[in-house]
Amino acid sequence: MTSSSANGKARRGGILRRLVRNEDGALIILSLQIFLFMLITTGIAIDLVRVEERRTLIQNTIDRAVLAAASLSQKRDPTLVVKDYLTKAGLGYIASDSSFKPTVEGSIAQGWRRVSVEVDDDMPTIFGPLLGVSSLAATGDTTAMQAVGNVEISLVLDISGSMNDLVKDDPNCSKYCTSSKTRFEHLQVAAKSFVNTVFASANSGVAAGRTSVSVIPYSTNVYLGPEMQEGYALSTDFSVTGSDYGMPQCADFVAADYDTMVIDGTGPLTRTMYGTAFKYGDSLDTLVTNNSTANNPSNEVYLNCMDRPENRVIPFSNDPTFLAADISGLIDKLTPGGSTSIDIGTKWGVALLDPSARDEVAKMTSVSSAFRETKPRPIDYDGDTMKVLVLMTDGENQYNYSTLPAYRTGPSGLVSIYAVNGAVNLGSFGPSSTGRKASGVYYYDASRGSTPYYKYETGTWVSRSAITQITQQQQVETATCTQYKNSRGQWKWNSCSVGTSDCTMIGSTSSLRTYTCRKTVMVDIVSEAPLYDVPYEYLYQTKNWNLNTVAGLFAIPYGRTLTAQYDLMANSALERSIKDARTKKLCKAAKDKGIYIFAVAADATPAGKSLLEYCSSGTSYYYEVQGSNLSTAFASIAASISSLRLTN
Repeated sequence: MTSSSANGKARRGGILRRLVRNEDGALIILSLQIFLFMLITTGIAIDLVRVEERRTLIQNTIDRAVLAAASLSQKRDPTLVVKDYLTKAGLGYIASDSSFKPTVEGSIAQGWRRVSVEVDDDMPTIFGPLLGVSSLAATGDTTAMQAVGNVEISLVLDISGSMNDLVKDDPNCSKYCTSSKTRFEHLQVAAKSFVNTVFASANSGVAAGRTSVSVIPYSTNVYLGPEMQEGYALSTDFSVTGSDYGMPQCADFVAADYDTMVIDGTGPLTRTMYGTAFKYGDSLDTLVTNNSTANNPSNEVYLNCMDRPENRVIPFSNDPTFLAADISGLIDKLTPGGSTSIDIGTKWGVALLDPSARDEVAKMTSVSSAFRETKPRPIDYDGDTMKVLVLMTDGENQYNYSTLPAYRTGPSGLVSIYAVNGAVNLGSFGPSSTGRKASGVYYYDASRGSTPYYKYETGTWVSRSAITQITQQQQVETATCTQYKNSRGQWKWNSCSVGTSDCTMIGSTSSLRTYTCRKTVMVDIVSEAPLYDVPYEYLYQTKNWNLNTVAGLFAIPYGRTLTAQYDLMANSALERSIKDARTKKLCKAAKDKGIYIFAVAADATPAGKSLLEYCSSGTSYYYEVQGSNLSTAFASIAASISSLRLTN
């Protein structure tokens, strides 16, 4: 090998070695590799963003579409509604695809409709082919259902006397205000509109039988009427005669009855006593002075039960015309009067929502067969049934009263002496200061042993043997009398103890005649007097005394106050605090069962407002309004019920 060849090889070897060791330009290659990776990654990210955007558009569109399509107020074909939403959102290619078919179940007539949609959309990718992915799936699925549930409403309306007060036409008026309507007239308009609204929203194309409304008017008590008495019979422990009294159609409750929503109709309810058991005063003198002894008072506000058939309870009606027609409807026939017993109105309102009333409702022929047989009401507490109590007042709890059963009929405890006054005749005995001392009248208490009779005349307790009578009987007295002949030859009578008007000769001599003489005389005979029990019916109906008067007379033998005796004989709730507590118990029990309580205080007192606010199901369920705004309150309640009854 020549030297030149060797030198050439040496140079080439050095160049290769230098080329291998030289790192200039290596970063460019790496950068190209990283750039390519970043380009592919960014492209995929863009494709993913695009497909997520498409998926979001699809999901949002079909969500809106099924809500509109499932609505029972939607009259168009649900499938067309869904496709129309997709088309307007730029997704018409999905709507026009023959494989796209929304699922529609139920119908307006059935009271429910469910619409389901599934979408599988393949979106072509831009950079996906670099990885062999030509498209990505944008899917969406959704379901919407709207169902009209069953609704039971108890409409508890205050029809007390204060509802007849005129109220300002403009509640915001402060000067020169006009008052053309009473609070009650405003209530009638509001209640009729409420009834029509809840039935219209319930039955618009929907099968009937979903909604029922019970109307419970209340004042001093609740007048049941014939429809309710088919399920809740009233006791017949007393009767009335004459035209002054009618058989009251109200029921009495005691304190324990307010611990539960149930009203047991398996046996007769205690019928409210006829007449008045109102506590007019604390003394007999007050009653007499105020002319307050009558059992049929001139002012019917004092009656135990307002005897007005037009104010009766209508249970479970599905007939808005019967309830709310102008003039001829029940609401337009209601007549205000009496006191305010929110507790009793609430008692009946919640009882007609509680499933325990189902057996009683089954007996009521006035209730439609759909509510008695096909869909027995009240329905159980479940998600398919909305139960609503609408409670309205313009005041606060006041008094209610009746007579306890033991003091209604049969022997009263008062007895009269037959020989003095005759059978069942108290003579001049009565609540006046002089009448209380009348003779011949006793009060009987067997528990007093040997002296069970109180003598009003003397104010003492005596034995039976001390009650005597004096009668007169004819007796014939006889004596033997004589005549003698005087010097002139005349016959003269010797002294004769029985007189000589009736004499019979029994012997004679020339100078002496003997006679048997007679005389009829009246003799006083003292004997035990017959007594006659005076029944309560005589006191209440013939004497026309109210319970307060009778209690005052019965208190005298025991030295009691009239109030103390009244409390023994009356079934009354005279204190607002007691009635408020009873109302609150019922409201809490109802809310615990899921019953919605809407409360309307129209021109109510602070106490009434506080009670109704407590009873309501929350702030949005409580309405504090002036009388002329009752329509606004009831319209809002009707709208709320229509909204709450829809399940989406």
